[in-house]
Amino acid sequence: MGSILKKVEKLNEKLEQQFKEIEKLTITKERNRVAQEIHDYLGHNLVIFYKLI
Repeated sequence: MGSILKKVEKLNEKLEQQFKEIEKLTITKERNRVAQEIHDYLGHNLVIFYKLI
């Protein structure tokens, strides 16, 4: 019975580590998406501004 409990605890720790890694990757992906949107928006507006002057 004790060995099963140890296996479950190890699996639980591994699962928690994987959740933390997924969370980090999700945050990074969202940060990159927002950065891309800002880049596109600024680039578009700078082109329009340049054409107007």
